[in-house]
Amino acid sequence: MVRLNGFAYGVAVSENRAYLACYEALHILDVSNPTNPQELGRCVTPPSGYAVTISGNYAYVAEQSAGMQVIDISNAADPRVAW
Repeated sequence: MVRLNGFAYGVAVSENRAYLACYEALHILDVSNPTNPQELGRCVTPPSGYAVTISGNYAYVAEQSAGMQVIDISNAADPRVAW
C-alpha cells in the first residue's frame, strides 16, 4: 500500500505509471504490478490539487488556489515544477 498526504482527487494513468493529484503533492506510482503499487517520486504542489493530465514529459495539475502547475515528470524519481 502507498501512503499519501491526503486524498487523491485526480488520477491519470500512462503506461505503467499512475499520477495522483493529492492535496499538496503530485505522486507518481509504478503500477506495473497492480496488487503492489510502488511510489517512484512526488512533487510538492500548492494545496488543493484536484485534477491531473499527462502529455509527454509533463503533468498538468489543476489547483483550486494556484491555477495550474506544470510538472516535469521526465525523471519519475525527481519530478520538478517546470513553470
